[in-house]
Amino acid sequence: MAKTSKRPWSADEVVAALKAAADQQIATIYMRRNPLATAWGVRFGDMEKILKQIEPSAELAAELWTYPAFEPRHIALSVLPKGSMTEQQVDAWVLDLDFSLMSDEFAKAVYHTPWAKDRLERWVDDERDFVQRTGWALLYGFASDPAESYSDEEWRAWLDRIERTIHDAPNWSRESMNNLPIAIGLRDPGLFDAAVGVAERYGKVSVFHGDKTNCKVNDAVALLHNPKTKLVRY
Repeated sequence: MAKTSKRPWSADEVVAALKAAADQQIATIYMRRNPLATAWGVRFGDMEKILKQIEPSAELAAELWTYPAFEPRHIALSVLPKGSMTEQQVDAWVLDLDFSLMSDEFAKAVYHTPWAKDRLERWVDDERDFVQRTGWALLYGFASDPAESYSDEEWRAWLDRIERTIHDAPNWSRESMNNLPIAIGLRDPGLFDAAVGVAERYGKVSVFHGDKTNCKVNDAVALLHNPKTKLVRY
């Protein structure tokens, strides 16, 4: 099968393609996760088909971000060239996040900027759920990077903080925090037992994924012991 060639797209073209693929039933499913958010109802497979045709562009990403809905912002983060996000965008866009997946995608984009570590240390203390989740998602990016320079002592301190605070953290942040012992334990054999111990002690994590969803929280202990578990590299 011939590879789809990419070309520059305008924001109007992207929006038109998304709206042509929209399905209200899918929008309802997406918005079960956050009834206050907006989704047009485009399946991920359809968004992927669109993305395969779009040439990466920081300008297009910025234009698409002005549409306050999940799909155009998903496309925006996907076409954003690595490292092209400005500090102003980092600080402004984080306040627009209203889906858990969007927080994770945003963290991946911020990870490739010079402000990533500074922002994660700010955001994990933020009381706003999606902002805090983004901070923990950023920390996951560093944990999954074997070249990261946090010391073992610092990683143990992060594990201790997660153990002490996970059950009192905001809903979506708890889910992100629960993934960190997996990344920390698998990055270094010397941290494996500490990560397993933390995950065992805090136990089952409760996360409300929205009405009528089948989503489940990862079993951190099981994934740490599963040789097939792979970390997501940003």
